Amino acid sequence: MRAFSRSGILGGIAMAVLLLCSQSGAALAAAKFISAPNRVDIAYDDARGLLYISSGTQVLRYQLSTSSFLSPITLGGSLMGMDISPDGSTLAVADASYDATNNWIHLVNLDTLNDNVVKFALSFSEAGTWAVAYGNDGALLVTTGFQGSGWVPLRRYDPTRGKTTIVADSIDQDTMVRTSANGKIIALAEPNNSGGPYDRFTVKGKTFTAGGGTGWYNFEIGVAPNGSSYAIPTYGGTFIADQDLHLTGTVIGQYAGPQPIAAAYDPKKALVYFPWAETSQVKVYSTGTWQEVGSFDFVDTFSHTGNWAFTNGRAKTSKDGTLLFVTVDGGVRYVKTHHGKF
Repeated sequence: MRAFSRSGILGGIAMAVLLLCSQSGAALAAAKFISAPNRVDIAYDDARGLLYISSGTQVLRYQLSTSSFLSPITLGGSLMGMDISPDGSTLAVADASYDATNNWIHLVNLDTLNDNVVKFALSFSEAGTWAVAYGNDGALLVTTGFQGSGWVPLRRYDPTRGKTTIVADSIDQDTMVRTSANGKIIALAEPNNSGGPYDRFTVKGKTFTAGGGTGWYNFEIGVAPNGSSYAIPTYGGTFIADQDLHLTGTVIGQYAGPQPIAAAYDPKKALVYFPWAETSQVKVYSTGTWQEVGSFDFVDTFSHTGNWAFTNGRAKTSKDGTLLFVTVDGGVRYVKTHHGKF
């Protein structure tokens, strides 16, 4: 008779439970932790296998293959939102700092780590830059802050021509931006406004389209890979809008309770990832049925954001969708998404 050790039996049970969880849509393995106490935003460099983390005056560089940090990129200022250019050559970084006449963004060459500071003349009572997003044409949308509470211009910066244009005269301060996986659409969530305005920028036509409103304070937004839907988290739940920016009537999560605090669409599959307040889960929803099909354990409990971005739950994927990164207390956690399990 073959003998089985207690540890072997328990190991077999654990494997069976994991398999059952992956097949039933229950929580999968816990996310790995990257310590970054002052983290703000994240951007994954697929070509180099590096996660960039904006943190105070520096961009931290974490190498996934060795589970270690490389030397940081020191830019100064107060670094905020980030995005990587479509060709993978440049990291754009917003900076909340400003002077008497200008605010600015940083464009970091990812081969040399040289920093090109691009300045913009301040509008009335405007503060520093808040978030950036590349379109598939290699140009950037740049959103900014306000010295108090008010409206600011929405800028498009074209690095190849060194040209800045105003694509909307007046949007809310600290607007969040998110580019669709195909790079053709940039979604915008305007905060600090009880009407909950959300918008779209079409890259090819260089056109800004104001959408409707959620009727709640917005603070984040997600957009499907081809722009076919939008997910707008609020304290009243996450509202789903269609490709024409019309609300569909689908609202996910509970008012003032367990609910999504961010949304990251999978770039390859009909899935969206929702960091879920009052739990440690990132829930996975089908964008066909808008029903939960699985979840990941991110260990740390996600808190409500107070209607502002960059507090916790900021979520991004790798270009192929196999990695999911989310900001948590004290740093960032990430998982392999196990494509095909959901």
